[in-house]
Amino acid sequence: MFGVLERLFIVEATPERLVLREFPFLAWLFGAAFIVGSANLWLLGGEFSAAAALIVGVGLFAWAQVRTITFDHTTGSLTVDLFAPLRRSRALDLPLIEVRGASLREFDSGHTQIILHFLHRADMGLSVYSKDIADWKTPLVEAINSHLNIT
Repeated sequence: MFGVLERLFIVEATPERLVLREFPFLAWLFGAAFIVGSANLWLLGGEFSAAAALIVGVGLFAWAQVRTITFDHTTGSLTVDLFAPLRRSRALDLPLIEVRGASLREFDSGHTQIILHFLHRADMGLSVYSKDIADWKTPLVEAINSHLNIT
């Protein structure tokens, strides 16, 4: 389920920049469910429960993070930024020359995960660890490696 709802998309692919984005669809789905549920509770006369469900739903929307991963040859950096309505932060900022490439790790359970490899630090999981209906991770690994001129 996570591979369907929490997946990376290529939003920009130029010779200078490769930008990947992951939207928090699962958090948004649960937030919407709580908000709809609060409306139903309100109609049924459960004002306190409706208010609590509304607060939870709005909270899920407010704290859900959009993750943006940028491989930028112009600045020579790999950045991971987290965006939410109430905050913005940079989770990672590394020189692009530290990135050795990406690979798709397959586990005995059938789950897969995109892994970034670095020269001087531990490997990092880039995508969700999931079993997927469609193979969306392989094209991303190929795009990353192509952008980094790695064959």
